Amino acid sequence: MATLIFFVGAIIFLAWLFGSDHSKPESPYKYEVKNEPPQLPPLNYDVEPEPMSDEEYFLSRRGTGEIYDTYGRLCYVIQNSKSTAKRLAACEESYEILPAFVRANLRDFGNIPNSIPCRDYGVEMYMRQGEWAKARSAIEKCAAAGVYDDDGQEMYDYLERYQRAAQAALSFLEKNPGYLQKNIYKALPEVDRDCLKKFARSSQLIRKEPQGNTNRLYVMG
Repeated sequence: MATLIFFVGAIIFLAWLFGSDHSKPESPYKYEVKNEPPQLPPLNYDVEPEPMSDEEYFLSRRGTGEIYDTYGRLCYVIQNSKSTAKRLAACEESYEILPAFVRANLRDFGNIPNSIPCRDYGVEMYMRQGEWAKARSAIEKCAAAGVYDDDGQEMYDYLERYQRAAQAALSFLEKNPGYLQKNIYKALPEVDRDCLKKFARSSQLIRKEPQGNTNRLYVMG
């Protein structure tokens, strides 16, 4: 009887042993990873943070002191405001403190940031408005502060080409109101094509009316 019980027990054990997969499931990961949540700093959900520009983020960690704080706030306005007037006002304030900002950076870090918003945006905004004297003045102030590699010569040349293209286009459109944008490049082959394209696309001196896959151009009244 004991032998029979042992024999039946052995059969049951063998059936259980070979009939089931008792191996540990293979992890989908190459290495074992502890299933623990990451430790994150506490977040303040009561206040929605204001968007921060790359320049402001960089400056907030580049240096401390009044010159960095003031310049950083102006950069924020230049890069984030939807008002051209406010952006240009911030550019003009930036030009006033730009020499001091450059000196502080050279003293503290031995270099200056690659991005200088009042240099990178201010001149272009004045050009779009046709304020040539202010655009030239902005270049002069940036050059005097030492934020151009070539004393601003490339920007002076660009301003001259753009101004010639803009004035040629405005003169042409005064005589040919509603001229198609796609055809104006052929109508003015003597001017810089790239500058003419930029003028036609973004100048605030002209008004556009959609016409098929292009626009009719008019001089702003």
